[in-house]
Amino acid sequence: MAKKESMLSLDPKRLEMIMAEKRLSPKQEEAKARKIEDSKKALEFLGVAKNDQVKKEVSDGLINPFALTETLLEAELNWRDPRSMDIMSRVLGANYEDLITSKDSILLAGRNLGGRKEVEIETVRSNTRGLESLEEIKKSLNDFDMPPLSDQELETKRQEYVSKLNLREKKEAVLSNTKLRKEIRDLVIPSSGRDTQSELPSFEVGFQGNIVHNKWDNVIQGGVGNCYFHAGLCAVAWAWPGLLNMDVDTLLTANADFADNWRLWKYFIGTTDHQTSSGVGVSKNRIYYFGTDAKRTGQAIFGHSRFGHNGEYWTGIMEQAYANWRFPNLRLDQAIMTTNGGWGETAALELTGDSTCTSERFWLYNISEANLRTYLFGNGSNIPSKFYEWKTITPMTLSARKDHTLQGIAYPHAYTLLGYTTYQGRTYLIIRNPWGYGEPSGQGVLSIRDWVKHFGRTTWFNFPLDDGIFALDISLVMSNFRYIGRVF
Repeated sequence: MAKKESMLSLDPKRLEMIMAEKRLSPKQEEAKARKIEDSKKALEFLGVAKNDQVKKEVSDGLINPFALTETLLEAELNWRDPRSMDIMSRVLGANYEDLITSKDSILLAGRNLGGRKEVEIETVRSNTRGLESLEEIKKSLNDFDMPPLSDQELETKRQEYVSKLNLREKKEAVLSNTKLRKEIRDLVIPSSGRDTQSELPSFEVGFQGNIVHNKWDNVIQGGVGNCYFHAGLCAVAWAWPGLLNMDVDTLLTANADFADNWRLWKYFIGTTDHQTSSGVGVSKNRIYYFGTDAKRTGQAIFGHSRFGHNGEYWTGIMEQAYANWRFPNLRLDQAIMTTNGGWGETAALELTGDSTCTSERFWLYNISEANLRTYLFGNGSNIPSKFYEWKTITPMTLSARKDHTLQGIAYPHAYTLLGYTTYQGRTYLIIRNPWGYGEPSGQGVLSIRDWVKHFGRTTWFNFPLDDGIFALDISLVMSNFRYIGRVF
């Protein structure tokens, strides 16, 4: 008989104490209001559209096709071998460019975008609980300091939950293809030497050597359309890694699985974009897998770290805490699947846990390159530079535009802005795809190996290598991205 998953919760008195610590003083409220007003004036000065532009836009949220392919194959592929991209096309039913741009793409599963055919996402476990009732969803979304949602809006949200992708059915079809299984043998990265923790039957231990929060390039999105969260997570880990520390509780309960003896929790800032009030999200010490032999192959279905097989699981644990905070009435794996669709800088703001912070969107529609440069590099008076030498000062993200001009840009998809570099008199923005792979190609994409300096130190970016990090000529930013998001 399957053991019932225990509830994730935090002591009410402890939560009350945390909330009190995060409450702003009158001086802090005044300083924050002044900061928001200065931002508004700067954006108006540069001719940027008002932030209510978001009401007309589709939020970011594509599933990671690389992770989805590996989940279905129950194997990690060498994506630097071009044959792997052909395997992806056959497994997911479309070529890569169609997958990342088509309105009917399987990567949009879990979203309700203009009557697209709904498919069903089956969760990782056999004892899946059904959806919460509309009343329970309403209770979790309509918190004390958020504007209430209408019944129609709530019904739309509920319908998004039931737009799903049937992983089990698709996996069985893939694994039964003998020819395909033979072809991928040379492309599979061996699992030997991985940290499998074989004594644990159904999960991996994430709390090893504490939460490694400063490994920004280890953030890899999984099989849920929450790219915005992973872009925001990478942005915070890159610029303000200290804000991603998590608190740990040890529960000395008898007859509990080892993972159930831990609770890792974090405080998140509420935003109107995602309709969640400030509060705490709690994670178990578990990583969810999918497949008949997932324990051995180690293919995490949700967000994970690039080197998760070596015992680094902080990305998945942070995603769990975030999902628990957003949707506390759903079981943890269901809550993660419900995070599809959102905004990168909003997630970054939520992740900071800092009530003094706010965010802005620099919309790129009808913006000149000169004004973009002024926004990024400052004008010496009312608009500050956004960089320390070459690196972003604060967490920054980008959101792709639908009518982008470069092949390889995904839409609707969020990216992380890391900084900039220069080459032969041209300025290039350094950008990261939370998939860990997948870069644009064509004129204006830098293809050299480059050192970039920051406070006397150097970071090596091998731009020709497909690791999700690329450098794009600043003149092409407006034609490929709809806005730059910033937390400050």
